[in-house]
Amino acid sequence: MDIFNNKFEFIQDDPDVLMRLQNPDSDEQITFLTTDGKTMADDELYRVDNMGDQWFVVINNPLLQGKIDSSIEKNGEEYGIALARYLPLSFVIQSALNDIAEKMEGNKQ
Repeated sequence: MDIFNNKFEFIQDDPDVLMRLQNPDSDEQITFLTTDGKTMADDELYRVDNMGDQWFVVINNPLLQGKIDSSIEKNGEEYGIALARYLPLSFVIQSALNDIAEKMEGNKQ
């Protein structure tokens, strides 16, 4: 998968990790985690943090679950339950990757 002109590969080495991407040419990783949301604002769907070559996306699981339920209700009939269930997660992943790309670009300047 090409992200930000870098090649990242999916790696799955931890059952507590929702998803992890790694650039095979460097030590850069992007790790997606979920949380119970207690340390996040009620309306904060995700947070992006950086520690060197490690990027972390922490997802507010209760808020995400609410968005999934709403998506199923609004889109389930038109797109099917399975697709409607993944629309909010797809949005979070795409939004977080865009945020990371912007921050990476800002770090280069």
